[in-house]
Amino acid sequence: MRRLLYFDQNQQEEMVTTSLEAIASESVSLLRLKAEEQGVTLFYRSAAEPLPQVPLRHRELGQVMVNLILNAIQASPPESEVEVGVSQEQDYLVTWVKDTGAGLAPEERDRIFDPFYSTKPQGTGLGLAISHEIVTRHGGHIDLKSQPGCTVLAFEPERCAFEPKR
Repeated sequence: MRRLLYFDQNQQEEMVTTSLEAIASESVSLLRLKAEEQGVTLFYRSAAEPLPQVPLRHRELGQVMVNLILNAIQASPPESEVEVGVSQEQDYLVTWVKDTGAGLAPEERDRIFDPFYSTKPQGTGLGLAISHEIVTRHGGHIDLKSQPGCTVLAFEPERCAFEPKR
């Protein structure tokens, strides 16, 4: 499985000090046209305060954000919104993607990060599995909350990577 997901040690990206906000904002910009094509409004909610820069794998976390945002766009009905944001919660960073789709059934929520499991007929079932692996390698986790009309996928890519706010 790890080989399939290309997580060979020789292919891992180096950590660089960067902003999770920049990664999320770039991902939103990249997918804005795709959202418009589907009649979905995609927007980025800026953090209330500037967030610290931390060591991250920029390209890999960009892939996570693109996967999460693309899933949200595809799950959203026309004339709806997908919201993306980043915040600081105590001593860690959180980013989230929120859509207004139909939500996931409990049996789907239990399997959503399994490789090759997809809720879409044309899906490969690899996007969220890869995203989960990337976030885990960053020392974080992905949290899923879903109900009809609201699904939120949030991830904490790095805990304790900086001094907490006082």
